[in-house]
Amino acid sequence: MKHRVIVPGAIALVALLGSGSTLEAQQWRFGAGLVGLAWNQAGLPVAGCVPGMPVVTSPGVSANATRRLGASPLAVELTARAYPWRSAPQQAGCMLAPPAPGTRVTLLGSIPLERRFATTDARIEFSPHLGDFAPALALGAGSLWSWGAPVPYGLVAGSLGIEEGRVGMTILGEYDRLGLSFDRMQQVYATDPSSGYVVLASQTDLGNTRVWKSVKLLAVRFDFAVRTPR
Repeated sequence: MKHRVIVPGAIALVALLGSGSTLEAQQWRFGAGLVGLAWNQAGLPVAGCVPGMPVVTSPGVSANATRRLGASPLAVELTARAYPWRSAPQQAGCMLAPPAPGTRVTLLGSIPLERRFATTDARIEFSPHLGDFAPALALGAGSLWSWGAPVPYGLVAGSLGIEEGRVGMTILGEYDRLGLSFDRMQQVYATDPSSGYVVLASQTDLGNTRVWKSVKLLAVRFDFAVRTPR
C-alpha cells in the first residue's frame, strides 16, 4: 500500500519541477562573464621564502544556466568557470634558514590553484522580485578540475543584478572552501658527524590529508532570460 502512495507522489513532484509551475511558464536565464579568484598561501606547501604569505589572484571566464522555479523566488543554477591563465606562486628573494635537528611533519604535493584549472558547481539561489533589481543569495557545492583528482568545494554567494526586459547585468561576490589534498611526511633531521651539517636522516609517509582552503571570488556577468511553454 505504501508503494502505491509513494510512486504517484514522486511522479507528481517530477512533473511539477519539469513544468516550472502551474502558474507560469518555465523561465531560464543564461549568462557569461569575467571572474577573478583570490587566495593566500598560508598553510600550503609553498616552496621558497614567502614573508607575509601574499595574496595570489587567478583571472577566468564563466558561464551559467539558471532555472527559476515558476513564480517562487527560488532557482537552481549550474555554473562552469575556466581559469586558462596560470597563476605563478609568489616567492620572495631571501635566504632560507638551514634546517635544525629534530622531527617535523611537512605537506608534499602540488597546489591546483597555481595551474590552469576549471570549476563546475550547482547551487540553490534565493532571489526575490524587486522590479528591475534582482538581489540574490546562493548556497552550493562543486568540484575543481585540474591535472590531479577533483577537488570538492562548498560555496556561499551574494549578488546584485539589474534587469531590463530579458537582459541583465549581475555583480557577484562568492566565498568558497576548497578541500585540497596533500601527502603528509614525517622527516627527521640530524647532524652529520663527518661534516657537521644538518641532513635528512629519515622520513616516514603518514598518508594523505585534506587541507580546507578559503578562496574569495568576484565576478561580473551578463544574462539573457528565456521563457518556454509549460
